[in-house]
Amino acid sequence: MALNFSSIASTILGLFGRVASLLVLCNLAFEAIAAPYQAPGTKRMAERLQKITEQSNPRNNLYMNRERADLFGQELKQLLATPDSPDKGAKVLDLDSRYATELLLCGKSWEAIQEFTMLDAFIKTSPVQFGTQTRSSLRHYLAIAYLRLGEQENCLSNHTIDSCLMPIQAAGIHKIQRGSRKAVEFLIEQLNEFPDDLKARWLLNLAYMTLGEYPDKVPSKWLIPPKVFQSDYPLPRFYDVAGNLGLDLNSLSGGVIVEDFDGDGNLDIMISSLGVRDQLRYFRNNGDGTFTDRTEEAGLIGETGGLNILQTDYNNDGWPDVLVLRGAWFGVEGHYPLSLLRNNGNGTFDDVTEEAGLLRICWKRNDTRRHQPLRTLPQQRRRHFYRVRGGGRFGRDRIHQSGCQWRLQQRRLAGHLCLKPRSAQDVVSQRRSAEREQVSERRLEIH
Repeated sequence: MALNFSSIASTILGLFGRVASLLVLCNLAFEAIAAPYQAPGTKRMAERLQKITEQSNPRNNLYMNRERADLFGQELKQLLATPDSPDKGAKVLDLDSRYATELLLCGKSWEAIQEFTMLDAFIKTSPVQFGTQTRSSLRHYLAIAYLRLGEQENCLSNHTIDSCLMPIQAAGIHKIQRGSRKAVEFLIEQLNEFPDDLKARWLLNLAYMTLGEYPDKVPSKWLIPPKVFQSDYPLPRFYDVAGNLGLDLNSLSGGVIVEDFDGDGNLDIMISSLGVRDQLRYFRNNGDGTFTDRTEEAGLIGETGGLNILQTDYNNDGWPDVLVLRGAWFGVEGHYPLSLLRNNGNGTFDDVTEEAGLLRICWKRNDTRRHQPLRTLPQQRRRHFYRVRGGGRFGRDRIHQSGCQWRLQQRRLAGHLCLKPRSAQDVVSQRRSAEREQVSERRLEIH
């Protein structure tokens, strides 16, 4: 019997095609199941925040320290490669000090110490007579850099329940002491030249605490007496238990909300950070004294930054929502949008900033309605008042502000703060409007 190889080959190819298609479908289904939840609005906001950060100029943003250190370091290399000139030394000193400062601020303490040490040697050997303020400032930076190194090697790498709690004692005393030892040297040198330097005196006492030698070994003329740290009434010592709970995050200053987000009767925690790349974190209370990081499961990946965060139920569905405020202290680079995060009641949040029609605004509780109105951030030049219009959207009311003073508008928005700067034209226009309203009221009374 003759075999039809063409038919067999076609059948085999068909089977392989079906298997391949099935594998593709299974893979897609697996990815759909495995992929963390993220709402479309959250994804767009994450992309927007990333784009803004990438396009930001670190020269203008004092909190992009890692980027600023890279920038000044590159400029310093270029400057050192240029031919000598009468003002080159002053330029190198200025740029190197900025570079060292940014290294310190971005957490590269040892690299900062090396740069400050070279600057110190340059000042001491240079034929140029530098002022006492320059030497004083440099000593302060060196002392702070060494204290920061000690903090990183102890309070961060070997954190305990006593770390960084004043007065420092017991398990808070540093085991690796090279940082504080060198800081003491620079602070004593500073106080010998400037005995009334209160900042140096405070840091000296602090450094001796981290060494476990306070108050006994602190020079008596600079000792801050232990009674200064005593309470006026009995007060128990509070211990840092964040490490045992998985809540010891390392980031910049930010906001914290302690709220029952999932309605189980236990207080959950949401934490933000000023850092433009720092992830907003959501910790669910397990009800047994522990917390679980549910940031990814909550659909919050990509929601970064935020000096302040606030909660309220903006849509009156019984679930606390969150407002994330961004851009404060960033100067001209502070054009970051806020985020309105709607609590879906199932452990997830959706960024509905666009859907709600909001720009950079913040919560303001100042009427007795069930829906909470909003007002714009204080650091914005133009400010407006937003009131919930229903359907999860906000509308803007026209209200005014007189100079730097807060005032109350008597009509329609009684009790609401006025947030828009007034120009001279606004004042005249408002007076004319008030006069017309008074005339209309008199006419009503006459009729």
